[in-house]
Amino acid sequence: MSFGELARLERRIDALFRDAQGLGIDLQAELAKLACILASGYLEVACEEIFSAYTEPRSNGSVGRYVNRHLRRLRNVKSERLLQLVGAFDPERRSEVEEEIRGRLADSINSIVANRNLVAHGRDVGLTLVRVKQYYDDAREAMRHVRAHFPGRT
Repeated sequence: MSFGELARLERRIDALFRDAQGLGIDLQAELAKLACILASGYLEVACEEIFSAYTEPRSNGSVGRYVNRHLRRLRNVKSERLLQLVGAFDPERRSEVEEEIRGRLADSINSIVANRNLVAHGRDVGLTLVRVKQYYDDAREAMRHVRAHFPGRT
């Protein structure tokens, strides 16, 4: 994994929201689905980058490779799964992160993943770009909290 992947994904998602302004409502609805899928990917990539960067300077090469391999398989990062990951690295920090993301941030993370799964299975979701943008902004805020607890090279 390259440590610039998260920044590239953030720029891509931000550009989608910006460029979709002024488009027709039907096209915006389709772009909202894409934005939701990308936001779900954002959660996966953010976890991989944060915890890889945290692990790398604290472990030898084989441990780092093991962690990275398992992080690359991380999917469907709902709030509970994120908290489980945090707790696997440091049980005390889990309760701190849980307190910080409780409520709207956790709900937005869960909505991203739930809607992404519905979209992936061809279901109607009724998403709007405005709603997905709020979910994505909340997810970014949640990941900033996680990064603050797990600093590393990024």
